[in-house]
Amino acid sequence: MKPEMINGIIVPYNLSTKQLIDRLHAAADMSCFSVCCTALSYKDDEEAYEALLPYLSDNDYHKRLYVFGVIFRILTPLS
Repeated sequence: MKPEMINGIIVPYNLSTKQLIDRLHAAADMSCFSVCCTALSYKDDEEAYEALLPYLSDNDYHKRLYVFGVIFRILTPLS
């Protein structure tokens, strides 16, 4: 199920992949990071997926964990 909000922040599905990637890289806190990751995970775009991959080796454990979960959801869609 596609979440409308995460921690009270609306997930910006309406933004382009490029806008979401820019926000992801500039995310100042985990809340902003998580809504950008979630929105990117619903884009049917290889660029969105590839933008998440560098975060799998991020120093921040929480970012790594969140991205693992998002990528798992991308790779195992519900049928």
